[in-house]
Amino acid sequence: MRKAEESFREDLARKIGVELRTYGCENDCYLKGRLEESGCMVKCESINHDFGQPVDNLDEASRFLCWQLKLEERYVEKISKYAQDYIIERDGVMYIPIKRNSCVLVFER
Repeated sequence: MRKAEESFREDLARKIGVELRTYGCENDCYLKGRLEESGCMVKCESINHDFGQPVDNLDEASRFLCWQLKLEERYVEKISKYAQDYIIERDGVMYIPIKRNSCVLVFER
């Protein structure tokens, strides 16, 4: 799998030397724990999504990647050195895949 088809967040943040801000669930859901404490039987399932973004050019891609990493404008130039690594072409359009996971709690009987 090409880098562009993987999540760019960790790889790009490491390349430009910034600490990545993490959000969300990583199989240790607070809500899951609370429900289990109250006697419910639940399991956590991860659902993968691709919220990819078409871009017109390398500058737009760099700005978009910067925005996705929640960084200041001053990082755009650094990001532009690596932006091409995260772009794929879909139907003749430059595209940045954005992989996200949703955590879904499933009640068991």
